[in-house]
Amino acid sequence: MLKRSSLKIIAMGTVLVFAWMAVGIGYAQQAQNQPKQAWESSPKEQSKAGVQARQKSSAEDKGKSTEASAAGEAANIFEKQATDQEIKIVKKKKFPVFLVLGGVVVVGVLLYLLLKKPKYTLTVSKGTGISGSPENGSTAYTKGSMVTYSYSLPGDYKNLVVRLDGQTISSSGTIALNADHELKVTSEQKAMYKLTVTCDSNCYRIASYNPTQGVYEYQEGTEIQYSFTSTSTGGLKVLINGTLVCNNYASASTCSGSFILGQDTILMVNGN
Repeated sequence: MLKRSSLKIIAMGTVLVFAWMAVGIGYAQQAQNQPKQAWESSPKEQSKAGVQARQKSSAEDKGKSTEASAAGEAANIFEKQATDQEIKIVKKKKFPVFLVLGGVVVVGVLLYLLLKKPKYTLTVSKGTGISGSPENGSTAYTKGSMVTYSYSLPGDYKNLVVRLDGQTISSSGTIALNADHELKVTSEQKAMYKLTVTCDSNCYRIASYNPTQGVYEYQEGTEIQYSFTSTSTGGLKVLINGTLVCNNYASASTCSGSFILGQDTILMVNGN
């Protein structure tokens, strides 16, 4: 269905065209009537008067040839003037071409405004470290254009969020431009956490450490793998942030495993 603005344009255009046509018709009728009135009012009457004068002169005095001849010449002059006047009036009857051309121009302009597709703007704002397109900035598109977008994150970023006019959408897809839109893409840089590997008691019973004792820094989400072995004199146990994850009393035993680093962590291994 046509939008309200389009209907307004059509209505205004129709009124203008009919008004223009009315003016043109009125002008044409006026031009057609004026010559007829002018012809009936003066030249024809003059010609008629001349003929009557000639006839009267001939009836009253046939002997006065000079006056009759003069009256006849006058009548001929009047008839010739009437004929010339009629020719001039006919030449003045012109079709209102400029009015018609003006109406055509008005209709053409209105059709152009009606059929011309508007343009809408897509404004893109994306944070640091985000890969993909479209890039930051505002771009105008013709109404109905389909704009493809796609975004992704490198390994040191997380929580990719894509919003269209405040509503969360998928990280890739297509946007139909039937209005102005704002596309906002955000993410978070992953945090760095410390891993502390240490031994608290009976450390002499620990034969090997992996990782070795020390303080390390890893990016959030890193998988930490560990493996510890005891000597022949006893066993060992492993705690992660105070939670026991392995307890082996056998000699020359091994505790191994992995976990995802999501905070500062203490990996402690003790001899049994």
